[in-house]
Amino acid sequence: MNIRRAGAAEAEHFSEATMKRRLGYVIEEGNPIYVTFTIHNLREATLTPVLTKHLDALIEVFRFHNGFVTTFYSANGALLRCLEPVALTAVHPATLGVTQWLVSADKLKQLENWVEASEDVIIPVFKRQKRLIALDGHTRLKVAQIRGIDAIYVYEEQADDLSRAFHEAAVRQGVMGVGDIEIVDAHRYARDWEAMCDCFIDTFERKRHLRETTRVARKAIAADEQARWNEALLKNLQGLLAGHVFKTLGIFYPLSNEVDVRGLDVLYETYYPVIEERRLVFAPHVGTFQEAPFQTRVPRTSTRLEAPLDVVIVPGLLYDFEGYRLGYGKGYYDGYLSRVPTLKIGVCFERFLCENLPRSDHDIAVDFVVTEARIISTK
Repeated sequence: MNIRRAGAAEAEHFSEATMKRRLGYVIEEGNPIYVTFTIHNLREATLTPVLTKHLDALIEVFRFHNGFVTTFYSANGALLRCLEPVALTAVHPATLGVTQWLVSADKLKQLENWVEASEDVIIPVFKRQKRLIALDGHTRLKVAQIRGIDAIYVYEEQADDLSRAFHEAAVRQGVMGVGDIEIVDAHRYARDWEAMCDCFIDTFERKRHLRETTRVARKAIAADEQARWNEALLKNLQGLLAGHVFKTLGIFYPLSNEVDVRGLDVLYETYYPVIEERRLVFAPHVGTFQEAPFQTRVPRTSTRLEAPLDVVIVPGLLYDFEGYRLGYGKGYYDGYLSRVPTLKIGVCFERFLCENLPRSDHDIAVDFVVTEARIISTK
C-alpha cells in the first residue's frame, strides 16, 4: 500500500480547487482510492471519503505537507482524530532563511490563483542560530513576497542533517532569503533543481556513511601507533613547507584521534580557525586556548587575522588523490578556501587516503596531501 499526493494524471478525480491546493491524495492498493482533504482554518480539515483502515497512515502523509492541521472530521462532521495542537507564529516572509533557491514558474502561477492572505501560507521551519529557516513551501513563500503579504504563519519542526545541508548550500550560493529565490521555467527547474536534488541527496548520503565509518575507524587507532604516524607526518609536512616562502600559516586544534600539527607553533607564525557569524576566520596562536563549538578549542584572544593566510593546513576525515576531502559537513573550510588565494595542504594518515571521494559543487581541492608515508601533489 502506498499513499501519495495526486498528480496531474489524477486531476479528473478531484475538483479544480483541490488540485490547485494540492489536497488530493491517492491510496494505491489494488484499485486506487482518491481522497480529498479540505482545510477550513489554521487547525481543522475534513476528508472524504473516510477510510478507517488507512486513516492514520493517510493523516500522517497529509501532515507531512500540512503539519499545522491537527483536527480531522468526516464530511458529516464526525470527529475522526484530534492531535496535539501545533504552535503557529506570524512572521514576515523576508525574515526567513531558505532551503531552496529555484522555484517553478508553472507552479508559481498555479499558486497565485489562490494564495491571497496570511492564512494561505503556513509552512514548516526549523531554527538555526536564532533564525527561522523554511523547510518546505518555498513557492508559497515566493507568492507571498510577490503579493506583498507582510505576515505568514510558520510552525517549528525538527530538521535533519539533509535539510541543514540544503540550507548551507543556499547560503553558499548567496540565497539568503525568499527575495533571492529565482523563478525558472519548467525545463530549467527539472534540470537545475529536481535533477540536482537527486544528485545532492545521493552525495550527501554517501558522505554521511563515510563520515560514520571513518569516525569509528579513527577511534580504533592505538595511541602509540598514532604517535608514530603523527611524528612521521609532521616530518613530511615540515619538509614540504621548507620548500615554500611564506609568513602566515593556518593550522588547527586536533579533534579526537585527528592529525596533530601543533608542533608547527614553535617554527612558524601560526593561526587557528574560529567560527564567527557562520564564517571561518583565523586567530593568532597566543599560547592558551578556550573551548569553542564543535568540541574544539580556539586561541584565547579577540584578535583576528585580517589578511589572507599564506598557507593553510586543512584537516579532513578522508582525502583522495586529487586533493578532495571529506570534512565534517559544515562547509566552513570550503567557504574560506573558495574566497582566499592561499596554498592549501591537506593532512591525513595513510589509511584514510582513498580513491574518488563523493564531491559536491562547492568542494575545494587542496594543492598537496601529506601523510606519514608520502607527499602527494594534486596539480
